[in-house]
Amino acid sequence: MIGTFAKPAFTRTRLLFLALAFVSPLAARPFGTKLILPPSGTGDTRGEGINVHGHVVGNYTTPTNRVRAFIHRNGVSSDLPEPVGTTSSGANGINASGVIVGSYRVTNLRACVWDGNVLTELPVPPGARDTVAHSINDAGLIVGSYTDASLDTHVCIWQGGNLVYPVKPMGATYSAAFSVGNNGTFVGNYQSAGGNRACQWGNAALVEVLPLPQGTTDSDVSGINNVGVAVGSAHSSMSLGQACVWQGASVFTLPSPGTGHSSAIDVNDGGQIVGEFFAEGNMAGRAWFWETGTPEFLPQPAGAFTTTAAAINDAGQIVVNYSFNSAPSRAAILEEAFRPTVKISGRKKVVTSKSRVTIRGTTTDFVDRVNWEGKGSEGKAKGTKPWVLPYRPKPGRNLVRVTAAGPGGTSKSAHVVIVQH
Repeated sequence: MIGTFAKPAFTRTRLLFLALAFVSPLAARPFGTKLILPPSGTGDTRGEGINVHGHVVGNYTTPTNRVRAFIHRNGVSSDLPEPVGTTSSGANGINASGVIVGSYRVTNLRACVWDGNVLTELPVPPGARDTVAHSINDAGLIVGSYTDASLDTHVCIWQGGNLVYPVKPMGATYSAAFSVGNNGTFVGNYQSAGGNRACQWGNAALVEVLPLPQGTTDSDVSGINNVGVAVGSAHSSMSLGQACVWQGASVFTLPSPGTGHSSAIDVNDGGQIVGEFFAEGNMAGRAWFWETGTPEFLPQPAGAFTTTAAAINDAGQIVVNYSFNSAPSRAAILEEAFRPTVKISGRKKVVTSKSRVTIRGTTTDFVDRVNWEGKGSEGKAKGTKPWVLPYRPKPGRNLVRVTAAGPGGTSKSAHVVIVQH
């Protein structure tokens, strides 16, 4: 998670997690969906990260059937530049300044930074086969990993453009860092003879293994916010995974939305968490959102069999990915849908002798339909933002009322008077 630090959010986060066992569930909030289309073609699209401005980065399948990094800003998706000869690329994280990290492949996979339209390859450890950058904070600290000639993976970070090798937990045969907060703390996972464990670095020279919930033996961490709250999951060989929250030396488990494997993916500075759930014996996953109580499933479009959560920013915007059986996968931004408003363009009173009048207008975000009624007739307008309706007035005074409806409810009506003479 990449966001802007705010003291009020820290207080709220502490209260949320310290009182975790005593909270009551809130009513499910309505979410609106904005699909992220690929820069070109109709191939698969996947979102990986989002910053405080709602800019999303990820990758998509091009018309020539290769994977390419992209950024989605203000409703428009654009390709990120690549070196000549690149066969694939992907963007994983973006900070508040719009600096993006990820990787590209010519022969080997190389960690890189996009700053505007300039791509810079990050320093490579001697003899390394592949390098990947997973996350960047607002100070420019980048965390990731590299694979050596023996195909073993090791944690590494880039600070001020320099490659740094953080200390690893004792006995680690695999290590990688996946998320970094603005306070410089970063989290990742390591493997040893004892299994897989989540860990946290206070700096390159200080690492600690995160505690396990009672009855579990393995853990994974995937995200950390700017005040040091980390999220992931834990399990044992005999149990299903449970979503976890780490704060300082404490670990909490979140309620599961059902019987199955639940894992937390990302957390913002307000303590809102997104994750995913797989019912026992079912490969179709569902993304969820948590603030208090039991996690609530996020909306899923018709035809989708899996929804996964990727990230959440401090504005509460969530990046999700949908998979379909017979259509390309799609990324989307989910936002809380408020009660819509509707506006009629032009004059509010029209005097005419015509048998047909065209009424036009606009609405706010997340509107499923615009309805109208007037002098004994009713119908549905064409479009939503903008919308248009052809109205056939009856002799005399016609009061036409228009409303917009969506996941956030139904708007107050707007009206226009049409007088036919």
